[in-house]
Amino acid sequence: MKKYLKDLFKQQFGSFLTKQGYTENKNSFVKFYDDIFARVYLTYHYDKNYDELQFDVIHSFTPLIFEIGTKCIYDGEDDFSLSRLSGEEYIADATDKSDVTNCISRMFSKYSELYESFFSAKSVSEYLDKYLMYDKLICLGKEKIEETNDFLGLDFIYIYLYLKEYNSLGLGDEKRIEELLRLMLAECGENCYLQPPLYANWGGAHLHLGNNVYANFNLTAVDDGHIYIGDCTMIGPNVTIATAGHPILPSLREKAYQFNLDVHIGKNVWIGAGAVILPGVSIGDNSVIGAGAIVTKDIPSNVVAVGNPCRILREINDRDKEYYYKNRKIDIE
Repeated sequence: MKKYLKDLFKQQFGSFLTKQGYTENKNSFVKFYDDIFARVYLTYHYDKNYDELQFDVIHSFTPLIFEIGTKCIYDGEDDFSLSRLSGEEYIADATDKSDVTNCISRMFSKYSELYESFFSAKSVSEYLDKYLMYDKLICLGKEKIEETNDFLGLDFIYIYLYLKEYNSLGLGDEKRIEELLRLMLAECGENCYLQPPLYANWGGAHLHLGNNVYANFNLTAVDDGHIYIGDCTMIGPNVTIATAGHPILPSLREKAYQFNLDVHIGKNVWIGAGAVILPGVSIGDNSVIGAGAIVTKDIPSNVVAVGNPCRILREINDRDKEYYYKNRKIDIE
């Protein structure tokens, strides 16, 4: 019977599955969504006691999928069953080819309605006008998200939708960029601007900005822990701020153990292009971190620090009141 079922899949839906990027797996067909860390299983089961074929779609959303090639070495458990979400069962008479075909068609139709709209959405608004899932359909209006913190993964899903839209924006979209920052981030002060693209493990959900914070393009915030950035801080392009790390001991890393340590960056700090801030680091007010620096330890206030590993070069002094760069004098009042 399993051979018959597989033949039916290939005959009726093979081209659909291939076109949509599905590959055959044990008792299922599977598809990976790399951009938001998700996968879909189209599962089937033959109940020989009743000659029934039972179908379902299992959709897994998780921020903790690590892949090496096609091998998944860790997967979270944020799984959603189509039958549970839709309140329908997808069971067909295994002896009736027409019934099996109709059942599969009905399942695909509902699956498309519930899930594919999420991945095809070009913006948050477009998707929120459709559906989000929590045991039943939750209809949401534009830019309005119900407070359902008990819903496993809902906040993660919509934050990634926001981040996806954010990174599609550019010049002329400043108003929408500001709106999205306030929706995505844990805290966002006045007059903040993070030049797209922005990359963040949790979509900025653990990123706290004071007022007048600016970051150039390609800021990577590994915000598994919290990142705090003070007022008037400037960040150059291609900077990484990481709160997450892994043990040195190989036996622990084999089990994918991870630790998270918050990062604190003070007020009026300047972080040069390509710098990397490692977990648990604090940087004091007014300090300058040189381009390409790897900051492994705390940096005090009012210093210039450079290098790999980052070390204090000098304190900010009276000469800096006269010269803004090398021998170039400050000529403004």
